[in-house]
Amino acid sequence: MKKYLNTALAMLLTAALMAPAAAQDKKVVKKTVSGGSAPAVTGVHEGIPDLTDAQKDQMKKIRLEASKTMLPLQAQLEVKSAELKSLLISENPNITAVNSKIDEIASLRAQMQKKRVSQQLEIRKLLTPEQRLAFDERMLKGLERMEDGLRRVREMRIQRRGPGASDEPVIMENEERIELE
Repeated sequence: MKKYLNTALAMLLTAALMAPAAAQDKKVVKKTVSGGSAPAVTGVHEGIPDLTDAQKDQMKKIRLEASKTMLPLQAQLEVKSAELKSLLISENPNITAVNSKIDEIASLRAQMQKKRVSQQLEIRKLLTPEQRLAFDERMLKGLERMEDGLRRVREMRIQRRGPGASDEPVIMENEERIELE
């Protein structure tokens, strides 16, 4: 059983480390930024009509600053997630330590979400009313895609439990109740 859990953890860590690289590949377009050799990143102005060069430059600056603050948070999140997995597969998991690590992860995710929203609102301030409509529509579509992804994850978790699986809470050895999602 422990060998299985270690293998599963190794696979999860590998997938977590590969995901950012795969996501980065999707953002790269054929042209380069200002004639240089660095690839340009799409998505900053995509779908927003009639942007001026000044607006585009400001948006790029905002995105760059946001990236500088997000990278350390993403790294911390990956470390905390790996630590949580390690705690969960230990010989005798300590529920207090697990809950503490979950709180740390939740705090990091909240910080990241606040920074994303702050960046979006900064960009939104640069736009004309017509451009804001397109930007807001794109933002709402992104939220819908995120909600759809979360719904699919929940459905997969339910399917993994298999036929006849109970929705009753799981009772751990130390008699604490943990609700299933």
